[in-house]
Amino acid sequence: MRTARNVRSGSKDKQPGKGSSNELFSEMKLPIQLMEDEEDVKTANKPTDLAELTPPSSDAEDFGPPPKDLATAKDPRDVVGLQRKSAEKDDSKKARKQKDGSKKKKSTTNSGMDANSKTAKRKSNKKKQPTTPPAQSGTPPQALVARGKYAPPHLKGKVILNNRFLVGPMKTGGAYGQIYTAVDQADNKTVAIKVEPTGPDSGRMVLEQRVLKALRGTGHAPTLIGSGTYTGFQFLIMEMLGRNLTDLRKRQPKKRFTTTTTIRVALQSIQAVYNLHNIGFIHRDIKPMNMVIGLSSVQQQIVYLIDYGMTRQYRFENGAIRKERIYACFRGTLRYVSLNVHDMKEQGPVDDLWSLFYTMIELGEGALPWRHAVETDLIASKKRNTPLNEFIFHLPKGVLEFARHLEGVNYPQMPDYKLIQSNLTDCLGPASEQVSFDWENQFYEGPEEPSS
Repeated sequence: MRTARNVRSGSKDKQPGKGSSNELFSEMKLPIQLMEDEEDVKTANKPTDLAELTPPSSDAEDFGPPPKDLATAKDPRDVVGLQRKSAEKDDSKKARKQKDGSKKKKSTTNSGMDANSKTAKRKSNKKKQPTTPPAQSGTPPQALVARGKYAPPHLKGKVILNNRFLVGPMKTGGAYGQIYTAVDQADNKTVAIKVEPTGPDSGRMVLEQRVLKALRGTGHAPTLIGSGTYTGFQFLIMEMLGRNLTDLRKRQPKKRFTTTTTIRVALQSIQAVYNLHNIGFIHRDIKPMNMVIGLSSVQQQIVYLIDYGMTRQYRFENGAIRKERIYACFRGTLRYVSLNVHDMKEQGPVDDLWSLFYTMIELGEGALPWRHAVETDLIASKKRNTPLNEFIFHLPKGVLEFARHLEGVNYPQMPDYKLIQSNLTDCLGPASEQVSFDWENQFYEGPEEPSS
């Protein structure tokens, strides 16, 4: 099956969207202006562009309370477990009530209460009953309903989006959305489609679409091809990309990357994060699984930052910085979030880079010091108290300058991206750019699951 190629790779294949870059490290420029689609994106049934949906409020904390699968659970599947436990708990309560009612009825009968008394009591109770029926027992709270990859497929049967993209079966997903592959019937290329149900969280995908538009041509973000709505769901169509860095790391003989590959990945990732910060947004979920490589031989040398559903605008179009909140909800993945997130403080650009630092250490060392920790407080304690020199055993000590610089940066200050890149570059040996990435020396078949 042919796969979509990116205009950034130098391919002659035309892709939707403007802007291209053949440089691995693009020069840092002024804030990128938002670019509009060349034509309105249409759905199979109704011409509705995702941008017409209600965008999220600027101050409503990111579409509601923090989901339990992100704030407290190690795995989104814990949501299903919580749902099951809730249902079991409610069923247990129902059984106890029925048992207590049976005992009460028997006691009433033995007391010799006459029929007239029973009738009068029933009439009295009937008057006291509330006008609204109680919630059905066994129904889990709405926040615990399975979603994302653990929910039933959103698209079933033969579905053609925009009269062009033939959707295949669901392949994977995350905490909110589901990922499908689809064939572009115009050129027989494979694309990735991210699907989420419309509803209270609809603004999340609207925001992701806005960010992807702004990142066109920057070199380290997936190309947005189209978007729309379909029978109660909203979708984004993006270019197909390859495996994530966690998958690639685990395929290495020692379950870690070489120093050269680790630092080169970090340099590209810093550029990707800078591109996002430069348009006024922070990611809030930087981790190896949200960093992927491309499919073509050229794209396999490029690291792409994906999944912008948890982004937040920290700088507005007029240059004003969003006011820091006294208390901020947990957003991110427990293993990689900064101490500010543990302390429920406002996240800024520096917190994305702390997550990137932890990502770099895991890629180059194979694990973080709190790899086996489960409790949130224990993970926070290890992050707070582990000396920096205990983070590394294989990477050069120079990489720790990354963290030392971040220690002096607070919200809403901007880190010195070029200084961090310069310090990391000093850790590379001569002619390192001519050395292949670790995964290029392995037989590559493309993604087991689409990454987007």
